Amino acid sequence: LQQHEPVAFVPSLGMWLVTRWDDVVQVCEHPDLFRSNTEPSWLRDCLGENMLTLDGAEHDRLADGMRPPFVSSTAAPVVREGLPALFDQLIDSFDGDTVELMTAYAEPLANLTLAAALGWTVDWRDLAEWNRGVCTGIANFENDPERAGIAAKANRELAASLDEALTRGELGMYVQHGFTRDEIVNNVRLMVSGGINEPRDGVALV
Repeated sequence: LQQHEPVAFVPSLGMWLVTRWDDVVQVCEHPDLFRSNTEPSWLRDCLGENMLTLDGAEHDRLADGMRPPFVSSTAAPVVREGLPALFDQLIDSFDGDTVELMTAYAEPLANLTLAAALGWTVDWRDLAEWNRGVCTGIANFENDPERAGIAAKANRELAASLDEALTRGELGMYVQHGFTRDEIVNNVRLMVSGGINEPRDGVALV
């Protein structure tokens, strides 16, 4: 595609695919020419309305409000000060002389850290399973019913867990910011889809 059709129409999505780095940068840096709020929106269908399906002031309101737990100056103390203890805890739980670092270290670390940053009481194994389910939906470009079912189940269970967390008074920073329940749920779904795989894989590779 990069060589022969760098800008290609994808019928199953009803959208255009840009494949060359410089062209992707051009799209990302020119919101005056290219929109995130599209119809159809494959990402909106997967996750619900979220910061990446909106433009301008609406995007900025969500992005700015969701960012504080992940900025070093405002990151939750449990992340800023608790990570060394978490590293030790995971390493101390290694069983035997050899260990599979992805499953024993990198994956729990990424899930536990996201939950801690959000102040969300959740079993990291459930969070990892929801991550796999949500990502299955995001990668379901051909609308495979089985994959859609996996994603729908993950989205339902994730939303139910977040509803329970909100009832307990967790994720209060987002409630205080004036976000609705759906805005919180949909944007945390986005965080789960993108905020676990990259740190997990990066830690494992290092």
